[in-house]
Amino acid sequence: MLDFSAETSNRAVATVSVSGSAATIRGVGKGIAVITVTATDPEGLSARQNFNATVPNRPPFVRDPLPAVEVKPADSATVNLAVYFDDPDGDSLIFSTETSDEAVASASVSGSVMTVAGIAKGKAEITVTAADPDGLAVGQTFDVDVPNQPPVIRDSIPALEMNPGDSATVDLAAHLSHPSGSVPCASRFPSWRMRRPFCGSSLRPRMLAIRRFRPSWPGSTWTGKRPM
Repeated sequence: MLDFSAETSNRAVATVSVSGSAATIRGVGKGIAVITVTATDPEGLSARQNFNATVPNRPPFVRDPLPAVEVKPADSATVNLAVYFDDPDGDSLIFSTETSDEAVASASVSGSVMTVAGIAKGKAEITVTAADPDGLAVGQTFDVDVPNQPPVIRDSIPALEMNPGDSATVDLAAHLSHPSGSVPCASRFPSWRMRRPFCGSSLRPRMLAIRRFRPSWPGSTWTGKRPM
């Protein structure tokens, strides 16, 4: 009856155990280990045989889905990709990104930190790919929303003083602006009113003559004039 024994050249790659005539090889980490099996008879004579145990590289995997990101124009948000990707072999991962609309949002990666930058109002999809040193990869896509922003006041509009019949031009672009670069429409400004929304960069108010009057009715002691 033979007595069997076995040993491995690299326990970090594979281990081996023997029970009776059965050898059990267990993979530990990627690589190649040499398994040596020895058979010995009752008189101490033995024979030895080697074989390779290969544990292949495994691809990265997604730990959690990437959440949607909302970022304002000219603003940015950071995401730690190491929270959302992992490698079963402990390999360092190399990340890359691709955006569906570079006019809306962009993405860049430094190490495992991704920076998402808002550019202009709209929606885009960003795809993140995680690859190990052997080129095995996994990817996932998340949504980016760049919301519309309200107009901003750059400077206060000064009060106007005009004589009846005079006019003045106000450069609205010097006082009001929009993050997108367009000039906002307005329906009311502090010093005057407009019946219709106004769009453009110049407003030309005109001072009209005002005449006060009082209505007349039967029994009144005075009569006013109608306005011009």
